[in-house]
Amino acid sequence: MQTLTITDISPATLNQLVTVRAGQVLAERLPDLAGLVRVAGHLAEPGRARGAWHYGVRLSDDGGRVIVDMPATLVSSRRLKGGEWVLVTGMIRVRSGQPGTLELRLEASDVETAEAQPDPAGAGGRMTLDAIKRTRILRYPFPVTDRPLRISIIQSSSLQAQVAQDCMAEIEKLGRLAQVKQIPVNMLEPATIAAAIEQANGDILMLIRGGGDAADFEVFDDQRVVSALAGKRAYRVIGLGHSGNTTLLDLVADYTARTPAQAGMHVREAVEQVLRQWQERKRLKETAQPIRAAFAFARVWKPLAAGVVFGATLGALLA
Repeated sequence: MQTLTITDISPATLNQLVTVRAGQVLAERLPDLAGLVRVAGHLAEPGRARGAWHYGVRLSDDGGRVIVDMPATLVSSRRLKGGEWVLVTGMIRVRSGQPGTLELRLEASDVETAEAQPDPAGAGGRMTLDAIKRTRILRYPFPVTDRPLRISIIQSSSLQAQVAQDCMAEIEKLGRLAQVKQIPVNMLEPATIAAAIEQANGDILMLIRGGGDAADFEVFDDQRVVSALAGKRAYRVIGLGHSGNTTLLDLVADYTARTPAQAGMHVREAVEQVLRQWQERKRLKETAQPIRAAFAFARVWKPLAAGVVFGATLGALLA
Protein backbone atom coordinates (compact mmCIF):
# COMPACT_ATOMS: atom_id res chain seq x y z
CA MET A 1 0.00 0.00 0.00
CA GLN A 2 1.29 3.38 -0.98
CA THR A 3 1.85 5.77 1.90
CA LEU A 4 0.62 9.34 1.38
CA THR A 5 2.89 12.10 2.55
CA ILE A 6 1.20 15.12 4.11
CA THR A 7 3.05 18.40 4.20
CA ASP A 8 1.94 21.06 6.63
CA ILE A 9 2.02 24.55 5.08
CA SER A 10 0.44 27.89 5.88
CA PRO A 11 -2.10 29.73 3.66
CA ALA A 12 0.60 32.27 2.75
CA THR A 13 2.97 29.51 1.64
CA LEU A 14 0.25 27.83 -0.41
CA ASN A 15 -0.58 31.11 -2.14
CA GLN A 16 3.08 31.66 -2.88
CA LEU A 17 3.52 28.17 -4.33
CA VAL A 18 0.46 28.52 -6.56
CA THR A 19 1.50 31.98 -7.69
CA VAL A 20 5.04 30.95 -8.53
CA ARG A 21 3.96 27.82 -10.39
CA ALA A 22 1.20 29.55 -12.32
CA GLY A 23 3.58 32.39 -13.13
CA GLN A 24 6.10 29.92 -14.51
CA VAL A 25 3.48 28.28 -16.73
CA LEU A 26 2.16 31.58 -18.04
CA ALA A 27 5.62 33.03 -18.51
CA GLU A 28 6.59 29.98 -20.56
CA ARG A 29 3.48 29.96 -22.73
CA LEU A 30 2.37 33.59 -23.17
CA PRO A 31 5.24 34.81 -25.36
CA ASP A 32 4.66 31.88 -27.73
CA LEU A 33 0.91 32.41 -27.72
CA ALA A 34 0.89 36.19 -28.10
CA GLY A 35 4.31 37.12 -29.49
CA LEU A 36 4.81 40.84 -29.97
CA VAL A 37 1.66 42.88 -29.34
CA ARG A 38 0.90 46.53 -29.94
CA VAL A 39 -1.46 48.37 -27.60
CA ALA A 40 -2.90 51.86 -28.13
CA GLY A 41 -4.09 54.12 -25.34
CA HIS A 42 -3.63 57.21 -23.21
CA LEU A 43 -0.29 57.18 -21.42
CA ALA A 44 -0.32 58.07 -17.74
CA GLU A 45 2.52 60.10 -16.25
CA PRO A 46 5.68 57.97 -16.79
CA GLY A 47 7.11 59.12 -13.45
CA ARG A 48 10.76 58.71 -12.55
CA ALA A 49 13.06 55.92 -13.56
CA ARG A 50 13.99 53.26 -11.05
CA GLY A 51 17.27 51.99 -12.35
CA ALA A 52 16.97 51.33 -16.06
CA TRP A 53 13.16 51.13 -16.10
CA HIS A 54 9.96 53.08 -15.57
CA TYR A 55 7.82 50.49 -13.80
CA GLY A 56 4.03 50.36 -13.53
CA VAL A 57 3.15 52.97 -16.17
CA ARG A 58 -0.59 52.95 -16.94
CA LEU A 59 -1.93 52.78 -20.49
CA SER A 60 -5.70 53.13 -20.74
CA ASP A 61 -8.66 53.67 -23.00
CA ASP A 62 -12.42 53.59 -22.46
CA GLY A 63 -12.35 49.81 -22.15
CA GLY A 64 -9.76 49.43 -19.42
CA ARG A 65 -6.04 49.68 -18.81
CA VAL A 66 -2.79 47.75 -18.98
CA ILE A 67 0.36 48.13 -16.88
CA VAL A 68 3.52 48.80 -18.86
CA ASP A 69 7.20 48.61 -17.91
CA MET A 70 9.24 50.95 -20.11
CA PRO A 71 13.00 51.26 -20.52
CA ALA A 72 14.18 54.64 -19.23
CA THR A 73 16.12 55.25 -22.43
CA LEU A 74 12.93 54.76 -24.45
CA VAL A 75 10.99 57.27 -22.34
CA SER A 76 13.72 59.92 -22.60
CA SER A 77 14.42 59.43 -26.31
CA ARG A 78 10.71 59.67 -27.21
CA ARG A 79 10.18 62.57 -24.77
CA LEU A 80 7.01 60.95 -23.53
CA LYS A 81 4.53 62.99 -21.50
CA GLY A 82 1.45 62.04 -19.54
CA GLY A 83 -1.87 62.18 -21.38
CA GLU A 84 -0.45 61.41 -24.84
CA TRP A 85 -2.09 58.85 -27.09
CA VAL A 86 0.63 56.31 -27.88
CA LEU A 87 1.23 52.94 -29.49
CA VAL A 88 3.28 50.61 -27.28
CA THR A 89 4.87 47.50 -28.76
CA GLY A 90 6.20 44.78 -26.50
CA MET A 91 5.94 41.34 -24.95
CA ILE A 92 3.46 40.21 -22.31
CA ARG A 93 5.17 39.30 -19.03
CA VAL A 94 3.89 37.83 -15.78
CA ARG A 95 4.75 39.40 -12.44
CA SER A 96 3.74 38.58 -8.85
CA GLY A 97 1.35 41.15 -7.46
CA GLN A 98 -0.39 41.08 -4.09
CA PRO A 99 -0.04 37.79 -2.14
CA GLY A 100 -1.76 35.07 -4.10
CA THR A 101 -2.18 37.14 -7.27
CA LEU A 102 -0.51 37.43 -10.66
CA GLU A 103 -0.12 40.58 -12.72
CA LEU A 104 0.15 40.73 -16.48
CA ARG A 105 2.39 43.53 -17.75
CA LEU A 106 3.52 44.73 -21.11
CA GLU A 107 7.30 45.02 -21.36
CA ALA A 108 7.76 47.77 -23.92
CA SER A 109 10.30 47.49 -26.71
CA ASP A 110 9.06 50.51 -28.67
CA VAL A 111 6.73 53.47 -28.14
CA GLU A 112 5.43 55.90 -30.73
CA THR A 113 3.08 58.81 -30.34
CA ALA A 114 -0.05 58.79 -32.46
CA GLU A 115 -3.19 60.73 -33.06
CA ALA A 116 -5.84 60.13 -30.45
CA GLN A 117 -8.39 57.43 -31.04
CA PRO A 118 -11.38 58.88 -32.91
CA ASP A 119 -14.21 59.81 -30.59
CA PRO A 120 -17.57 59.45 -32.37
CA ALA A 121 -19.28 61.69 -29.83
CA GLY A 122 -16.52 64.30 -30.04
CA ALA A 123 -16.56 64.60 -26.26
CA GLY A 124 -13.65 62.52 -25.02
CA GLY A 125 -10.38 63.66 -23.52
CA ARG A 126 -9.43 65.58 -20.42
CA MET A 127 -11.56 68.53 -19.41
CA THR A 128 -9.68 71.79 -18.84
CA LEU A 129 -10.23 74.54 -16.28
CA ASP A 130 -11.00 77.01 -19.06
CA ALA A 131 -13.67 74.67 -20.39
CA ILE A 132 -15.20 74.35 -16.91
CA LYS A 133 -15.30 78.14 -16.58
CA ARG A 134 -17.31 78.29 -19.81
CA THR A 135 -19.67 75.59 -18.57
CA ARG A 136 -22.93 76.71 -16.95
CA ILE A 137 -22.97 74.94 -13.60
CA LEU A 138 -26.09 75.22 -11.45
CA ARG A 139 -25.97 74.57 -7.71
CA TYR A 140 -28.77 72.53 -6.19
CA PRO A 141 -29.75 72.66 -2.50
CA PHE A 142 -30.24 69.53 -0.46
CA PRO A 143 -33.71 68.22 -1.42
CA VAL A 144 -36.63 68.50 0.99
CA THR A 145 -39.66 66.32 0.19
CA ASP A 146 -42.66 64.85 1.96
CA ARG A 147 -41.76 61.38 0.67
CA PRO A 148 -38.71 59.12 1.05
CA LEU A 149 -35.64 60.53 -0.68
CA ARG A 150 -34.51 58.71 -3.80
CA ILE A 151 -30.73 58.20 -3.70
CA SER A 152 -28.74 56.92 -6.69
CA ILE A 153 -25.26 55.60 -5.83
CA ILE A 154 -22.81 55.05 -8.69
CA GLN A 155 -20.13 52.68 -7.47
CA SER A 156 -17.50 50.22 -8.66
CA SER A 157 -18.75 46.94 -10.08
CA SER A 158 -15.82 45.15 -8.42
CA LEU A 159 -16.96 42.55 -5.92
CA GLN A 160 -14.04 43.54 -3.70
CA ALA A 161 -15.15 47.18 -3.38
CA GLN A 162 -15.62 47.62 0.37
CA VAL A 163 -16.29 51.34 -0.12
CA ALA A 164 -19.89 50.73 -1.18
CA GLN A 165 -20.57 48.91 2.09
CA ASP A 166 -18.93 51.72 4.10
CA CYS A 167 -21.15 54.28 2.40
CA MET A 168 -24.31 52.17 2.64
CA ALA A 169 -23.72 51.59 6.37
CA GLU A 170 -24.47 55.29 6.89
CA ILE A 171 -27.38 55.49 4.44
CA GLU A 172 -29.09 52.43 5.93
CA LYS A 173 -29.40 54.27 9.26
CA LEU A 174 -32.10 56.40 7.61
CA GLY A 175 -34.39 53.40 7.29
CA ARG A 176 -37.61 54.26 5.43
CA LEU A 177 -36.58 57.86 4.96
CA ALA A 178 -34.51 56.87 1.92
CA GLN A 179 -34.90 54.65 -1.13
CA VAL A 180 -31.50 53.66 -2.50
CA LYS A 181 -30.60 52.40 -5.97
CA GLN A 182 -27.02 51.18 -6.35
CA ILE A 183 -25.58 51.46 -9.87
CA PRO A 184 -22.40 49.34 -10.34
CA VAL A 185 -20.16 50.43 -13.22
CA ASN A 186 -16.59 49.95 -14.44
CA MET A 187 -14.77 52.86 -12.80
CA LEU A 188 -12.12 52.89 -15.53
CA GLU A 189 -14.54 53.63 -18.38
CA PRO A 190 -15.51 57.33 -18.68
CA ALA A 191 -18.27 56.67 -21.23
CA THR A 192 -19.90 54.14 -18.89
CA ILE A 193 -19.68 56.47 -15.88
CA ALA A 194 -21.14 59.39 -17.87
CA ALA A 195 -24.03 57.21 -19.09
CA ALA A 196 -24.77 56.07 -15.52
CA ILE A 197 -24.86 59.70 -14.33
CA GLU A 198 -27.27 60.68 -17.09
CA GLN A 199 -29.58 57.72 -16.46
CA ALA A 200 -29.71 58.04 -12.65
CA ASN A 201 -33.06 59.45 -11.48
CA GLY A 202 -32.52 60.04 -7.75
CA ASP A 203 -33.10 63.27 -5.85
CA ILE A 204 -29.51 62.75 -4.69
CA LEU A 205 -26.74 61.44 -6.93
CA MET A 206 -23.69 59.95 -5.21
CA LEU A 207 -20.49 58.98 -7.04
CA ILE A 208 -18.09 56.97 -4.87
CA ARG A 209 -14.83 55.13 -5.37
CA GLY A 210 -12.08 53.77 -3.13
CA GLY A 211 -8.45 54.84 -3.10
CA GLY A 212 -5.86 53.93 -5.71
CA ASP A 213 -3.11 55.23 -7.92
CA ALA A 214 -3.35 58.81 -9.20
CA ALA A 215 -3.75 57.45 -12.74
CA ASP A 216 -6.97 55.67 -11.70
CA PHE A 217 -8.62 59.03 -11.04
CA GLU A 218 -7.90 60.56 -14.45
CA VAL A 219 -11.19 59.09 -15.64
CA PHE A 220 -13.02 61.65 -13.47
CA ASP A 221 -11.37 64.50 -15.39
CA ASP A 222 -12.77 63.21 -18.69
CA GLN A 223 -15.00 65.70 -20.53
CA ARG A 224 -17.89 63.26 -20.73
CA VAL A 225 -17.92 62.58 -17.00
CA VAL A 226 -17.51 66.24 -15.99
CA SER A 227 -20.16 67.43 -18.45
CA ALA A 228 -22.61 64.74 -17.37
CA LEU A 229 -22.29 65.68 -13.70
CA ALA A 230 -22.43 69.41 -14.45
CA GLY A 231 -25.70 69.00 -16.30
CA LYS A 232 -27.35 66.68 -13.77
CA ARG A 233 -30.44 68.11 -12.07
CA ALA A 234 -29.94 66.56 -8.64
CA TYR A 235 -28.03 67.17 -5.42
CA ARG A 236 -24.61 65.80 -6.36
CA VAL A 237 -22.28 64.23 -3.79
CA ILE A 238 -18.89 62.74 -4.65
CA GLY A 239 -16.60 60.67 -2.45
CA LEU A 240 -13.62 59.59 -4.51
CA GLY A 241 -10.60 57.95 -2.94
CA HIS A 242 -9.06 59.52 0.14
CA SER A 243 -8.39 63.06 1.31
CA GLY A 244 -5.38 63.40 -1.00
CA ASN A 245 -7.29 62.54 -4.19
CA THR A 246 -8.68 65.48 -6.16
CA THR A 247 -10.45 65.65 -9.51
CA LEU A 248 -12.19 68.26 -11.63
CA LEU A 249 -15.50 66.91 -10.33
CA ASP A 250 -14.72 68.76 -7.09
CA LEU A 251 -15.55 71.97 -8.99
CA VAL A 252 -18.90 70.62 -10.18
CA ALA A 253 -20.39 68.69 -7.26
CA ASP A 254 -22.69 70.26 -4.66
CA TYR A 255 -20.74 68.49 -1.92
CA THR A 256 -17.29 66.88 -2.01
CA ALA A 257 -16.47 64.32 0.67
CA ARG A 258 -12.98 63.15 1.56
CA THR A 259 -13.99 59.47 1.47
CA PRO A 260 -17.00 57.38 0.36
CA ALA A 261 -17.91 56.74 4.01
CA GLN A 262 -17.95 60.49 4.69
CA ALA A 263 -20.18 60.98 1.64
CA GLY A 264 -22.71 58.60 3.17
CA MET A 265 -22.38 60.34 6.53
CA HIS A 266 -23.04 63.74 4.94
CA VAL A 267 -26.27 62.55 3.33
CA ARG A 268 -27.45 60.88 6.55
CA GLU A 269 -26.72 63.95 8.68
CA ALA A 270 -28.38 66.26 6.15
CA VAL A 271 -31.55 64.15 6.13
CA GLU A 272 -31.59 64.05 9.92
CA GLN A 273 -31.14 67.82 10.07
CA VAL A 274 -34.05 68.37 7.69
CA LEU A 275 -36.16 66.02 9.83
CA ARG A 276 -35.26 67.94 13.01
CA GLN A 277 -36.17 71.25 11.36
CA TRP A 278 -39.49 69.84 10.19
CA GLN A 279 -40.27 68.50 13.68
CA GLU A 280 -39.33 71.87 15.24
CA ARG A 281 -41.64 73.73 12.85
CA LYS A 282 -44.41 71.26 13.68
CA ARG A 283 -43.85 71.80 17.41
CA LEU A 284 -43.93 75.58 17.03
CA LYS A 285 -47.08 75.31 14.95
CA GLU A 286 -48.78 73.20 17.61
CA THR A 287 -47.65 75.61 20.34
CA ALA A 288 -48.96 78.59 18.42
CA GLN A 289 -52.44 77.13 17.86
CA PRO A 290 -53.83 78.04 21.35
CA ILE A 291 -52.40 81.55 21.02
CA ARG A 292 -54.01 82.03 17.62
CA ALA A 293 -57.28 80.70 18.99
CA ALA A 294 -57.15 83.24 21.84
CA PHE A 295 -56.54 86.06 19.42
CA ALA A 296 -59.40 84.84 17.22
CA PHE A 297 -61.68 84.75 20.24
CA ALA A 298 -60.65 88.27 21.17
CA ARG A 299 -61.35 89.54 17.66
CA VAL A 300 -64.87 88.10 17.78
CA TRP A 301 -65.84 89.05 21.30
CA LYS A 302 -64.09 92.39 21.70
CA PRO A 303 -66.71 94.39 19.69
CA LEU A 304 -69.55 92.64 21.54
CA ALA A 305 -67.98 93.28 24.92
CA ALA A 306 -67.45 96.91 24.01
CA GLY A 307 -71.14 97.21 23.06
CA VAL A 308 -72.26 95.71 26.35
CA VAL A 309 -70.05 98.10 28.33
CA PHE A 310 -71.29 101.09 26.26
CA GLY A 311 -74.94 100.07 26.78
CA ALA A 312 -74.49 99.66 30.52
CA THR A 313 -72.77 103.03 30.80
CA LEU A 314 -75.47 104.80 28.76
CA GLY A 315 -78.22 103.19 30.84
CA ALA A 316 -76.58 104.40 34.04
CA LEU A 317 -76.41 107.97 32.74
CA LEU A 318 -80.04 108.03 31.69
CA ALA A 319 -81.30 106.56 34.92
